[in-house]
Amino acid sequence: MKAGEQYCLDFGQKNIDPIRCSTCGMLYVVGEESDEKQHAKYHAEFDEGVRWTAKLERPKKYFDDCSRIVAITRNEQKPIYDAVNKLLKMSDGEMSAGDDVTKLLNKENTLFLIYITNTNHVIGYICVERIKEAYNLVSYESSRLEEQAVPADCAILYLWVHPSYRRRKFGTHLVNVARGNIRKTQVVPRTRVAVCDPTEMAIPFLNAFLCHKRPIKVYQPN
Repeated sequence: MKAGEQYCLDFGQKNIDPIRCSTCGMLYVVGEESDEKQHAKYHAEFDEGVRWTAKLERPKKYFDDCSRIVAITRNEQKPIYDAVNKLLKMSDGEMSAGDDVTKLLNKENTLFLIYITNTNHVIGYICVERIKEAYNLVSYESSRLEEQAVPADCAILYLWVHPSYRRRKFGTHLVNVARGNIRKTQVVPRTRVAVCDPTEMAIPFLNAFLCHKRPIKVYQPN
């Protein structure tokens, strides 16, 4: 070997540099047993949704296939919060809801719902707030709103559905149950539902929800 040259012997060393899974986005070290087990578990949840094992639920809607929409309150057991927080973390690349559902629940006049499949996987959530007014969206490209506020009753703060379950009406079901429960005495009309953040993904959904006939309303929190 010439001076200054360097070589290494491969004795099956582990790859100590973490890699990011292109599917679920988790960072883990290949060859590290604990890391690979953790990744396998998270990856499975990313494919199917977070496993739901709670026995006590606060159901707001049952469907014919035994799936259901359940309310999450300030008085839940820790395993329930843990499951919901996993869902928040899973949606972090698309949402900015944080990773602690109790912070969302501490806000006044809010309702948090999750969608549980008939295989007991949590595959979506919605967080809404009871409001009094919002602004009609004039242009999405410029984010321009009308200057005059209009009446509104329900603001969608966060709405997320697992990628494997999109375009199958789960988001619509979540919104419909939310507008049926955010006010105690009546169902909020579709035309009085607003969105907090009209993202590129949200606009087509909201237009379809409003049957392409009504302007999208935008809620601006104080």
